[in-house]
Amino acid sequence: MRHGTSLTGDEKLREIYEEALKRPAAERVAFVADRTTADPDLRRVIELMLAQSDATVVRSEATHDRRIYDDVRTGTIIGAYCVEEVLGAGGMGVVFRAKDQRLGRAVAIKFLADSLVDRDASRRFQDEARLASGLNHPHIVTVFETGTFGPY
Repeated sequence: MRHGTSLTGDEKLREIYEEALKRPAAERVAFVADRTTADPDLRRVIELMLAQSDATVVRSEATHDRRIYDDVRTGTIIGAYCVEEVLGAGGMGVVFRAKDQRLGRAVAIKFLADSLVDRDASRRFQDEARLASGLNHPHIVTVFETGTFGPY
């Protein structure tokens, strides 16, 4: 922490988040709650970031579910979105960069891994989207819509 000056909102978020990551998972919720008592929105953002961090284990494309890569490629049209490239793969699935053809904006599209497509995973995925959609913060994506793709 910088001495003698106050932190900006982004600096405070980053500091609390990074300090929480250094603690055992069982202590993180209490640590964040203690540091954000006056700012429940900041608490929700950090808790969401921590949950995402805990669920994400970066994997290479070769070890991830091939079906996603077989069904979604550069140029694939999904609703109003045109897929441009893979951004990354994690514990829950694959994220692609796409372009919203209606509004000309860049978006990210996240697909659940085939190995996780069950009722519980779908519920967690929808819960994550619902929670993220209720937040307005520069470090959290804006959720525009949710849905299904393909014959799943």
